[in-house]
Formats: sequence, C-alpha cells, structure tokens
Amino acid sequence: MNARGITALVLAGGRAERMGGMDKGWVELAGRPLIERVIERIAPQVGSLCISANRHADRYATLGYPVFADDEAGYLGPLAGVVTAMRRLASSHWLVVPCDTPFLPLDLVARLAATQAASGADIVVAADAAHQHNAVFLASASVLPGLEQHLASGKRSIGGWQGGCRHAYCLFDDESAFANVNSPDELARFAAGPGSAAAS
Repeated sequence: MNARGITALVLAGGRAERMGGMDKGWVELAGRPLIERVIERIAPQVGSLCISANRHADRYATLGYPVFADDEAGYLGPLAGVVTAMRRLASSHWLVVPCDTPFLPLDLVARLAATQAASGADIVVAADAAHQHNAVFLASASVLPGLEQHLASGKRSIGGWQGGCRHAYCLFDDESAFANVNSPDELARFAAGPGSAAAS
C-alpha cells in the first residue's frame, strides 16, 4: 500500500465535556493547539488530510485542510465524523486519529499499513501491551456501507463496529505515544511531555 493514497481524518467534532466543553482541538499544550500537534505528526505520513469538526469550522479551515461537520446533527460520536468524511472524499484507505493525541508515532501509518497488508484485515487498530486504542485505526474504504448500517441501527461504539469487521491489531511498544488529553489536569501533566503523566 502506498501511503500517498491514504487520507488522514483528524477527529475534532466532539463536545469535550471533560474539558469543560472547550473545543478540544484548540486547547493549547505547552503553547500550541492540540490539533496542530497532531497534524504535524500525521500529515507527513499520508497523502491527504481532513478534519471532522462540528464547531468553529472557519478556524479549522485556516489550517489548510478540508473541514467537515457531521451529516447528522446531535453529536452522535466519532463514527459520525468518519462516515461524513468517507462520503465527501474519495480515498482507498483512511487513517483516523483523535485531535487529543499529540504524541502519535512518526511511523504510525507505515506500521498499520504493514499489518493490514500482512493480515488482509479491513481495519487495523493501534494497540500496546495494556490497551487497544480503538480511535486510532487504518481502514479500507470498503467498510463504509457496514459503518453506515452500524450507525443507522443506533449503535455508536467504535470498538463494537470494529469487532464486526475483519480487523487486526498493530502492537506498539510505547504506550505514551497514544496518550490522550481529556481534562485540564491531564493537560497540565502532559505539558512536560508524553511520559510525564505516567510518572506522576
């Protein structure tokens, strides 16, 4: 698989209730918005990139990438953003990452793609020894009809949807690379770097 044919989708469309309702993509970690940190790590690994955002679309557009609000109103969860992006852009493969994971591996795409090629899976999910990171995954565009059915049935779980597809896991050694910033306390702890929260 050629990484240039992969489109990355950065999920920034949630309510961020644990962050006090702030638009999490624009929350600053050590002086830089989370969305900028994620894009900096991911954009060089893929051929194109877009953003799922249900607020402040004009501001996200200043980053230079397409911005899509969910087709369905009501904050139906990250999978609604995935469906919308897949409907808007033609791409054979999709990398999906949240906007609150500022330390993602610089070889994330290469390793997920290698696992997909070796396994024949439609979806490859990032994992480490302790956790599955269901919101960080590589998927073939062929999953779209099944994903639409999953949402139409009222289901919202990323893991539940992935479990019903041909899926595989790609194991990473560095658990801190998938740290996500969910609260002001975590934001303060991670300001010193990805390993700082684990050490605190």
